[in-house]
Amino acid sequence: MSLQFRKSKKIGKNTRLNVSNKSFGVSTGVKGASVSMNSKGRSSINLSLPGTGLRYRKTFSAKNGGGIIGIITFVTIGMVNLTIYLCYAGFVLSWWMIKVTVWLFYKLFYYLFVCIKWIYTKIVSKLKKNNDN
Repeated sequence: MSLQFRKSKKIGKNTRLNVSNKSFGVSTGVKGASVSMNSKGRSSINLSLPGTGLRYRKTFSAKNGGGIIGIITFVTIGMVNLTIYLCYAGFVLSWWMIKVTVWLFYKLFYYLFVCIKWIYTKIVSKLKKNNDN
């Protein structure tokens, strides 16, 4: 029996840094599709149908060019993840900008209404004083 160590840390929305006692690696992907690479030159592609138990895994070693295939695949998947994340961030940012704009207009019209009401009450009270005299 040997002592084993494994630790995984999330470093992005869909990316993880994996460390073990023999190597370290990076994996990225979404539910059902991921790509991973480690320090030994091994890379793999994982595809699955969530909830069915069906999974396909292809592993490339450094001997048969897995390093190059893994890097190309990893960069491609990473760019897709980055694009999805930036679109999501843009959507969230625009949603908050709309909310802030609506809130600002609400406050503007509210205080405008309060000012008009105050001016109106001052004018009405002045007119009542003039009519009483």
